Amino acid sequence: MSAIEMMDPKMDAGMVCNRANTTPITWDMALEKGELVLEGISAGLEPGEVVVMVDQTLACFVTWLEGHSLAQTVLTNLYLHQVDKVQCVVVKAVCVVALKLVELVKDIIGKAGVYEEEDFQPLTYGFRLCQDVTEQRCIAGLREAEEVLGREVRRTKAREGVERSEKEEQEHQEFTALQCRVKFLRLFYCGLSALYRGDTSEGVRVVGGCSEILAAISVGIGNQRVLEGGRVKGFEPLANQRLLPPTFPRYTEIVTREEAVRYLEQLVTRLNTVTTVTTIPSFHTMLDFFQSFSATSPCALSRSVLQLLYTPLHSPPTRQPAVSPPAGPPLPPGFPELLRDSCKSFMAPPCLLLAPRTSPGIPPSPLHTLQVRLCLDTFFSQCCRPFGLLLQATGHNRARQRDKISQLLEEFSTVQEEADRLDNMLNTLSLSGDGASG
Repeated sequence: MSAIEMMDPKMDAGMVCNRANTTPITWDMALEKGELVLEGISAGLEPGEVVVMVDQTLACFVTWLEGHSLAQTVLTNLYLHQVDKVQCVVVKAVCVVALKLVELVKDIIGKAGVYEEEDFQPLTYGFRLCQDVTEQRCIAGLREAEEVLGREVRRTKAREGVERSEKEEQEHQEFTALQCRVKFLRLFYCGLSALYRGDTSEGVRVVGGCSEILAAISVGIGNQRVLEGGRVKGFEPLANQRLLPPTFPRYTEIVTREEAVRYLEQLVTRLNTVTTVTTIPSFHTMLDFFQSFSATSPCALSRSVLQLLYTPLHSPPTRQPAVSPPAGPPLPPGFPELLRDSCKSFMAPPCLLLAPRTSPGIPPSPLHTLQVRLCLDTFFSQCCRPFGLLLQATGHNRARQRDKISQLLEEFSTVQEEADRLDNMLNTLSLSGDGASG
């Protein structure tokens, strides 16, 4: 562990939890005290309380993305401990999508493999993340919740010529705010799912809708529902204390709801940026894009999405040129073809250019024989690993990239030796060809 990582606040050991004088509230205790209302809005749960619960869940989600433990962030929401018992359509849809988002983010970051311990903690501590709920069923539940809230918004909407009390106006604002948040959760989950599947066009369209909704979200609604000390009903910071290792737990400070919204706005902007990677044709431009994006110190999620969207990194280095389907777009080139084209445009070696036309009686160019072509194919296939690792190194955090690049130098030294041998062979063939033609 380097000194920079040790200075990170997330690495500090805190004893705040051990100094706590209150007994942690369990799921059963919260249910008895009325902090958990399983029937939800139909049983008297105010829409403003649900708004605050959603905002606090998003704040915990953002804190988890910043490298803190899942048990001390998202899973402090007691509603998530037994989602099956929640009967309210709105509350249950929010709880299910929160767990599905955790599962999806964990899969994306785990598949990309460009995170370190200080970036992200995938441990779920044995909690079920609604794996039995399919993506379509989760989205259907959110749509149903939006319809229920839409009816409540229309019911509480101001009518011409009818005066309304301040309480009725507040109720309308809270239902509108809650509907806006449920729609954001649906679009954000759909957009991330599309990007994970590699459907960039759908992901860009849906994630773009998230930006518009986040701009309209006001976190001031429901502030009066927050309990003394800033605690939110249904949340217990020490609920999972016994699941943590028997060492001094790292102090976890949940970001504020305002900071969470700003973070999500920046995250959506970064996701829109990384989707442009599919339109970059050359490897040199691609490398510049990866490096410039890394210079902004993005989060582990956006770095991982970038790695997954660049499909040449995941194509086999010895892939044969495939025939494009007759009724579809052309297949993207593989990584060896990209490296070959980059080398060709950068230095234009004769062996990569078209063979010159020969006159009768003049032997063909020795640089365009089958043997040379096979040697070049082998060389560019060997280049895939070091250049792929170079792109992956830009996906790690800035502090770790120094270690990754030092390891890459050994990989590139091997490629350099192979390039020297290939260059000497081609020079010998070129000289022999010039002598034969002379």
